[in-house]
Amino acid sequence: GAIGLATEWVTRPGFFDDATRGIAFSNGFVRVGAGGHVTVDAHSPDHGARFSYPFAFDPKAASCPRWAKCLGDAFGGDDDARQKIMALQEFAGAALFGIAPRYAKALVMWGSGAATGRNGKSTIMDIIAAAMPTGTIAHVAPQSWGAEYHRDMLAGKLLNVVSELPEADILDGESFKATITGDGMTARPIYGKPYPFKPIAAHMFAANRLPGSNDQSQGFWERLIVIVFNRVIPAAERIAGLSETIISEELDGVAAWMVAGARRLLAQGRYTECRSSTTAVDRWKREANPIATFLSEKTRPAATDYERTSATDLFEAFKTWAEINRYKVMSSHKFGLRMSMLGYGEDKHTRVGTMYPVTMLRMGEAPPDPPEADPAEAWARE
Repeated sequence: GAIGLATEWVTRPGFFDDATRGIAFSNGFVRVGAGGHVTVDAHSPDHGARFSYPFAFDPKAASCPRWAKCLGDAFGGDDDARQKIMALQEFAGAALFGIAPRYAKALVMWGSGAATGRNGKSTIMDIIAAAMPTGTIAHVAPQSWGAEYHRDMLAGKLLNVVSELPEADILDGESFKATITGDGMTARPIYGKPYPFKPIAAHMFAANRLPGSNDQSQGFWERLIVIVFNRVIPAAERIAGLSETIISEELDGVAAWMVAGARRLLAQGRYTECRSSTTAVDRWKREANPIATFLSEKTRPAATDYERTSATDLFEAFKTWAEINRYKVMSSHKFGLRMSMLGYGEDKHTRVGTMYPVTMLRMGEAPPDPPEADPAEAWARE
């Protein structure tokens, strides 16, 4: 009781929310200002620093040749290899300094690695996570961000790492966007009281297969950077214990590399763009909403009530189309829910069931011209 009373007397709400964005090294508190200017200040309680490195910040002396080679090997042969490495560096720097919400992006490392699954993404993710200061990491999948108890695990963390993104759909798009942009929200510890906070964590995921999403808004897809891993690392090039070696011998160099990433990010005001990321996000958008793609390719709006298609017939046509195009076939119940989300929830009900205001295209009939460049996006908004 005495401790609780003393805490209430001296607690300053929002103290850590308003703390200076920086990271403590043994020789000072490192900040990166607007324009990318790096300063090393004497330690002070006013910084509100809760995490630190046990070594000095000395970018001239620090080096990480193994880490640089690891990145080069992972993206060897890619047209935008340099841009991918720069985006990774900037993202890691944003995480280190707690400024990721300013740039409103989550990073997804995507690639199957063919039959072996060995494409370097897990090694790179492990090294970035291990290079963060102790106590700064969380592991909360975005499918759980709508729950207060799971949000509690994000409070105060700098980097949220999910080594294998679940294939379940991301159902709560609003929580997803709010968490990435650092909006104010409520969390609750188990057996504890709810409390307000603003998440500052950067979010880094790895995935072999990308999940679906109920949110098909442009705002959702703008929150994503996809780093594509195309190259399978040959067995002869794999080095056992590489991540452990890099962290034990090059941690100061990797930390300096992340500071340099934050410096460039603040100087240019955005993450370095990768052509392959744009292509991957567009593909993910289409695959995340196969019903919208099916509707745009295989149906047209019904001109009359007589042209409407029954829910049963439309679902059977969708199943056939999904199997041909290698989409995962969903249940009829989920199909109906997705149709409702696309704006078909209030359609006519007759003695034979629900009738949707679309008609199946006949053999050889071309789909109608889309009102916008992306048919799936247009259907989603309608």
